[in-house]
Amino acid sequence: MRVEREDLRKGRRAGRQLMSEAFAANRYRKYELTAQSVMKLAPEAGGIYGLYSAIWIYVDEAENIRRRLLDHVTGGDDADYFIQRYRPFGFAFETISPPEERSRRLQEVIVELEPLCGIGLKERLRAK
Repeated sequence: MRVEREDLRKGRRAGRQLMSEAFAANRYRKYELTAQSVMKLAPEAGGIYGLYSAIWIYVDEAENIRRRLLDHVTGGDDADYFIQRYRPFGFAFETISPPEERSRRLQEVIVELEPLCGIGLKERLRAK
């Protein structure tokens, strides 16, 4: 009986993870973090996005995902230190319209992926 309960708990956890897996629609498509790829693949819509190499480096939200990713590619943002240091080569995203929903989803994704940096980045940079 104990094994069945453990399996049931594992199944519930797995089900929850599958329903809310971060960037599920494009996580494994391996979109390159280049200006050309961002222009072709990233939407001009609000949502959350993540940058990765072998691990998740940075996740954040944006009113315009394409514009924000281009900022990362061209070095015109506050995350430059982390981008230069960890050199992400890929990105993934989720489009989410209401800002409140975006913020809530971003928190979930940060807990799931445990990126090296994300919310609070500006405060961490100021502390250096």
